[in-house]
Amino acid sequence: MGEEMYRELTKTVYDSEDLTKMLGISVSRLWRIRKQGYLRKLPAGGKRRAIKVPKAEVVRYLESVSAQKSD
Repeated sequence: MGEEMYRELTKTVYDSEDLTKMLGISVSRLWRIRKQGYLRKLPAGGKRRAIKVPKAEVVRYLESVSAQKSD
């Protein structure tokens, strides 16, 4: 069900710039969300602080936020 609800998520993997724009949050907020375990990233080579998050993780995060708001 989740994947169908988020058809506008067209990429397979999202970087920090994609996520901050899409979620309307700062890089530091994204870092805190990831650090708390809400968004798991892929191991990424290259830049030490690169964040690469698979689409399935973005969907999982959005569904958990939506569920929290409805409680």
